[in-house]
Amino acid sequence: MVLKLYHAGYPLMAAQQEAANARVAHAAGLPTPAVLDVGQIGERAGVLFERIHGPTMLEQMLAGPSDALPLAHTLAELHVALHQISAAHSAAPPQQTRLENALTRAKLSQTVRTEMQQILQQLSRSGPTGLVLCHGDFHPSNIIISPAGPVIIDWVDLTQGDPTADVARTLLLLEYAVLPFNMPPEMVAQITALRRQFAAAYVARYTELHALDRPRLQSWMRVVAAARLVEKISADEVTVLHQLIAGE
Repeated sequence: MVLKLYHAGYPLMAAQQEAANARVAHAAGLPTPAVLDVGQIGERAGVLFERIHGPTMLEQMLAGPSDALPLAHTLAELHVALHQISAAHSAAPPQQTRLENALTRAKLSQTVRTEMQQILQQLSRSGPTGLVLCHGDFHPSNIIISPAGPVIIDWVDLTQGDPTADVARTLLLLEYAVLPFNMPPEMVAQITALRRQFAAAYVARYTELHALDRPRLQSWMRVVAAARLVEKISADEVTVLHQLIAGE
């Protein structure tokens, strides 16, 4: 078993929502840890999960850079499997609502905010008729390579929505997320050398398995970049995201 504890101040409802999300994914047959319990220890809410043994996909990639391309393909295959699952009877929150809330709070000029909101509305109106489960934070640190195969963790941001938006979020993290300041320089150098190649292999494999409209993907990239501005990210990443939002 492994206990995921939230920081003090997070409500129990947040842990209960993550547990509910993880149960939805598990019940759908996705490779995820089982939820064993949810509750509070002192002032901290938490979720008790089945323990999954193994390194994360990122750790595995850094230990053997030659595995990067096969791992990128695995990431894409897992993502496609997730996007095959209809959200018709799911209690997962709407992707559009979550993005609308983020755009409302993001530090943007009113002109840019309005533009992003309009693009979101257009994408939502022209999206797929059947919504699917979307992870919302799908990247190599949220995949554990267990002896039985890859397992998807961290279901906090599960929504029902357009899979292309979920792919855009993954590409945004793979290509543009600034690495933690306390990461060893040699690890930073490794990841920097691999990330664009990894991202390209991921999206190429995804496209082989699932239709992906590239102009639509680029529009979603701008929206999810704007939405990411509400997160705790570095000043360097904020600069990069503003360039992406501007279409540079």
